[in-house]
Amino acid sequence: MIKWEFFTIFIQIKTNNHAKNNIMRKYGILLIVLVGILLLGVGATSAESSEVYKKQSTVDLPILMYHRVFDGGHKSRYIITPKQLEEDLIELKKAGFTAVLPSEVIEFCQGKGKLPPRPVMLTFDDGHYNNLRYALPLFEEYGFKGVVNVIGKFSQYATTSGDSGRVSSSYLTWNEVRQLAESGLFEIGAHTYNMHDFKPRFGIRRLDGESDEDYRKAFANDNARLKTALKQKAGVEPTAFAYPFGAYYKDSQEMLSSLGYQMIFTTDAKVNQIKAGESGGLLSLGRFNRESEWTSQQMIEAIIDK
Repeated sequence: MIKWEFFTIFIQIKTNNHAKNNIMRKYGILLIVLVGILLLGVGATSAESSEVYKKQSTVDLPILMYHRVFDGGHKSRYIITPKQLEEDLIELKKAGFTAVLPSEVIEFCQGKGKLPPRPVMLTFDDGHYNNLRYALPLFEEYGFKGVVNVIGKFSQYATTSGDSGRVSSSYLTWNEVRQLAESGLFEIGAHTYNMHDFKPRFGIRRLDGESDEDYRKAFANDNARLKTALKQKAGVEPTAFAYPFGAYYKDSQEMLSSLGYQMIFTTDAKVNQIKAGESGGLLSLGRFNRESEWTSQQMIEAIIDK
């Protein structure tokens, strides 16, 4: 039937110019309509796929927690050698991991971007000078990036006291914090200005007998001091916060979120599951301390969610 219809149309076109014009108009309009329907279908499918991606794309994100990196014969679970760090980067790459920054993870969880198939985040707490001395060149060599969570009073002391540049014990000066940030391989996180002590307050925990109002005021003042220093002296505004010693208070998440933090690091050893379009999971991210006694392979095994 279809073949005969097109044969009839062909005869009409060959013998009648008027019929030819009418048919061309008729089927031209039909073609435009069909194309429009197809495009609408593709657009709808694309929109549906995007929505499915936002709702169903869940990614495992292991986070490693480092502290000091130097080779001085010191025994501590929080000190590794530059050689160990280099081996970690080699093994992470072999295992298919790609390092990501807080900004990239935040965008993913806001539904604005995607992450590599096997992301990992490398964090360095306290802001030690040796992070600049050893981690930065290794990151440049192996194509990694990470986060340094700075303690404000330590950077201020390093800047004003002249006690800087010692790989074993110095902290980053404000200019060195800026240098790390401007490298593009590090983002700067907050680790409080002056709340990284065991007593009288343990980290950011509330003191015994301290009112809620006084506690919030004390924390807000400390946070404002750190953010002002980072902005004025290093040109950065942190979006990530790391709990000192992993200690926190029952209202910590709400309080930090109200102060503009979009990512909070704990010391809970767990692989995080984050979801495209959902940011709530970023306010309690687990991290694995990179134990100095581990081999790099043991470290890999620890962060793989089985």
